[in-house]
Order: sequence, then C-alpha cells, then structure tokens
Amino acid sequence: MAQKFFSFLAVAALVVSGGPLGALPWDWYEVSPAFPYELSLRREVAITATGLGLTGLSYLLEETNPHTTAAEYGPERLDKSDINPLDRLVVNRYNETLQVTGHALFFVALLAPFPAAANRNFSELFTLGMMYGQTLLLSYGSKETLLHFFPRYRPHAYYDDTPKEHMTDQGSRKSFFSGHATHTFAAATFATVIMADLEMERRTRYMVSAASYGLATGVAVSRVAAGRHFITDVAAGMVWGSAVGWLVPALHRRNTEAPFQLAPTLDEEGLGLEVRVPLR
Repeated sequence: MAQKFFSFLAVAALVVSGGPLGALPWDWYEVSPAFPYELSLRREVAITATGLGLTGLSYLLEETNPHTTAAEYGPERLDKSDINPLDRLVVNRYNETLQVTGHALFFVALLAPFPAAANRNFSELFTLGMMYGQTLLLSYGSKETLLHFFPRYRPHAYYDDTPKEHMTDQGSRKSFFSGHATHTFAAATFATVIMADLEMERRTRYMVSAASYGLATGVAVSRVAAGRHFITDVAAGMVWGSAVGWLVPALHRRNTEAPFQLAPTLDEEGLGLEVRVPLR
C-alpha cells in the first residue's frame, strides 16, 4: 500500500506541475500578492519531517510489535456479541467487487484539489502542491502509527469463508481506523478550504466540494460494505482526515511573517529554490 501511495504522489506532482517546466510561460513564475498562502523553510521542514517521522515510526512498530493475525487467532474464537452495539449492526463478509470499487473511488477522490490548480502560476502551483503533499503525508503517517495502538480485527475476520490472504497478513488486525476514509476526507476538506481561501467562484466551490465529499463518502461506504471496516472505523477516519485537511492550509496562511521563506526560481541556470530571510 505504501508503495502505491507514494507512486501516486509522484504522478500527482507531475500533473500539478503542468508538464515540462520549460514549456510554461515566464509570467507563471510571479506570485500574486493576493495569494493567501506562503511557504517557510522552518515550517515546511517541520511538517514534512513530522509526516516522514510518523511513517517511519509506523514501520518500526510493525517490526517490533507485530499483532496476531486473524488466521493465527482463528475466526472460530471471534464472537460477534463482543462487538459494540453500533458496529454490530453491520458486520459484512469480504466482497472482492466492492473492495476493487472502493479502491477505484479512492484514487478518483484524491483528485479533489486539482480544480483549484486551474489558471495558477508556477509558484502558486508549487505552494499548493507542497501543501497537498504534506496533507496526504500527515494523514498517512498519523493513521499508520495510531492504528498500532488500537488493534482490531476486521469484520470479515468473523467469517470462515474469507480468502486466506486477507486473514494471514498484518492488515487483518488493522481495522481501526480506516485509511481510505482518512485520506479521502483529508483531500475533500483540503480542497474545500483552499477553494474558499482562493475565493473561487461560489458555484464552482460548491460543486467541487459536494463531489469531493460525495466520493469520499462513497469510499467509506464501500469499505464497510466490502467487510473491510466497521462503522466506527470509517467515522473516525472521516473526522481525523478532515482535521488534517483543515490544519495544513491553516498553517500556511499569510497571517504572520515567517523567519524563512521558500520560493521556486527559474533562470538561465535552470530550476531552483530561493531562500528568503527578512532583514530587520
């Protein structure tokens, strides 16, 4: 999953950049004074390091504190009556078709912020791309770390007809909370917040926001229907992802002058980054 996740980020970065940089007009490299966000070296290092650190910690926990898989524990020892009343309402068997459908919706839902990239110059695209990358990195790293502290068997573990590969891997006891719901709601909230801050046309904002949250909800529903998660798994993911999607734009708003600023540059020597330090 991690390899697919970071591969998607790489592809997304290429799409957001608008293709070969040399083909972009020169006026794309000027930042509008009305643009509401800014990058600072200290903040970007701190946020990115936090996301990478959490991701690394999750892998360390995986190696040092592995959980008993559903196959090792045995579905015959799992009793639905032990599930809390709310989640006991929906305990579905594994469904491959709904699993694949959920994956497809997931990748479409991650495109939620892309309409905000229309008609932006390179510096603005760079800033938005950095912020979105941090949003997904934080949502991924935090979710992967936290689920180690809340081990829970997936709904399909309560059935003896679940495919063996889904009973024998470590993910069989990583039901709480849903990564798919976390990432898609982070994307939907991020898109909604930045479109409002960028003062995009109201109708466009409402349509994109409705579509984004609709897709994210569809992903969450598919995870429950496919037997991969309980109701509270996706509910927690919705809340956590929305919080991350709101936090990253909030940290980048131009409300205070940062001690360091990052700005992309392009000259005869090629593409680079300029570090700006206020002198006073």
